[in-house]
Amino acid sequence: MADAGRIPGPIVVPNCCQVLLRWTLANGKIFNNVLAGIVDGGFTPSPTIAQAIYAAIIGSSAWTAYKPFVNSAAHLAGVDLRDIRVAHLPLVSSTGGPTAGTGGGNAQPPEVALVVTLRTDHAGQGFRGRVYLGAFDASAIDTAGTAVSGLVTAAAAFVTEVQSAIGASGMALCLAQPARAAYTGRTGTAHAARAAAAIPVTSIVCRDAVFDSQRRRSR
Repeated sequence: MADAGRIPGPIVVPNCCQVLLRWTLANGKIFNNVLAGIVDGGFTPSPTIAQAIYAAIIGSSAWTAYKPFVNSAAHLAGVDLRDIRVAHLPLVSSTGGPTAGTGGGNAQPPEVALVVTLRTDHAGQGFRGRVYLGAFDASAIDTAGTAVSGLVTAAAAFVTEVQSAIGASGMALCLAQPARAAYTGRTGTAHAARAAAAIPVTSIVCRDAVFDSQRRRSR
C-alpha cells in the first residue's frame, strides 16, 4: 500500500506555534507562508507578539533589499500566529497596516514563486522545509525567465530575517511535522508511525534561480 500520510484531523504539534506571513497579491488574492516556531510552556500567542514580529520584518534591512522585487500593488499584509500545541485554537493577528512592495513594473502572474529551503540537522525530504515566496514585480525576472541574482540573495536574507524576528519574540524557527500513520510499503517493508515533532531549522538557502509554480486560490 502507499504511504498513509499524516493522520487526518487538526494538526497538533508539541511545543509549536504556527507563524503565517500574510500577503496580498496585485490581483487581490491572498496567500500565506506557513512557518512554525518552537515555544516554551509559558508562551501565549497575542496580537502584541504578532505585531512585534511584523514590525521587526518590515523595519529590517532585509525587507528594504527584498521589497523592490515585490510589485508595488502587492503587500506584506501582516503576521498571524496560531498555537498548535492543542487543536482548534484561533489565529491572532498583527495590528499594523499592510506594507507594499516598491517594484514599479508589471506584476507577475499569481502562481510565480521562488523557493527558499529550510534545512535541519536531519537528512531526507521530510526534514527539509520550503517557503514559496511570490508577489513579484517584472524587475525580479531576467531575460532568460529566471530570478535575477539580487532576488536570489534577497529572498534567502528575507527568510533569515523572519527567523530572527520570531526568535526575538521567544520562538525558534522549526519544521512542524504532523503525526503520521504506520504503513506497509509495496515491497512489504513496514514503516513505523511517526509522532508529531518540531524540528529546529539550522540553515536557510535559496538554492537556484529557477521559478516554481504554486496555485493561488481566491479567498
